[in-house]
Amino acid sequence: TIITVNNTDSFHIEAQMYKDDDSILLRMFNYGYGHSKHNREDILDDNGRRCGIRLVFPRQIIIYLDSSGYVPEQYAISLIVNENKEISFSIPTIRFQNETLKDIVEKNMIILLPFKLLNVREKFKKAYSGYVMNSSDEGSAEKLNDVISELRYVYENDIIKTIIDSYHEGNISYDDSKLLKELTGRLLDDLYSKYSDIKEVDHMLHDESLHLEIDKYIDRIEELEKTVKEQDDENAQLKAEIANLKLQLNQKE
Repeated sequence: TIITVNNTDSFHIEAQMYKDDDSILLRMFNYGYGHSKHNREDILDDNGRRCGIRLVFPRQIIIYLDSSGYVPEQYAISLIVNENKEISFSIPTIRFQNETLKDIVEKNMIILLPFKLLNVREKFKKAYSGYVMNSSDEGSAEKLNDVISELRYVYENDIIKTIIDSYHEGNISYDDSKLLKELTGRLLDDLYSKYSDIKEVDHMLHDESLHLEIDKYIDRIEELEKTVKEQDDENAQLKAEIANLKLQLNQKE
């Protein structure tokens, strides 16, 4: 996506699940060039006549959501133009699974928190396959239970708790927190419902207790605060009307 703020600053964000090939660099260039064509600036000579154009690329970044192989901290793109002049620029990357919870909050990447569920996916798949092939093996069952426990911890502590804490700290709105929790639940179901034949997984996918009781209280608080604000606005209007009537009365006297 390309986002332009105040018609002046443009940002181009690409996100993909994992590193596949370097064709993403060509896509970054093509999208950036396409955007710059529609937002080109004229270069004028001393007499105010156009003698060229300036192509302004948006600021670009690539986000890898899943665990990846080697990904550099930034990619480089170089252009060789007339007289073998070389023009180079870099595109930074974010390897999301390498980001700590603290970094995610401080860098305002909370919107990506649900994707922390991906950090367990391959490990879960491997443990599940081992369990299916050796269901009578206590070691396989133990490994699967360990991964299930890790998944629950990531879901409840790393994601849901961080979302709630971020709301209480004022980093996101309550509506944001509700939406993020809903998206996390949908992603959990999408990634792990295929393993619902495991009792613990099925229970986690349908555990109503994960819909925290605190939401009910916050909903009521939000509702009451809205009512109070409406009453305050109405009272302010009445006070203004009273003041205006008093002013008119004093003028008549």
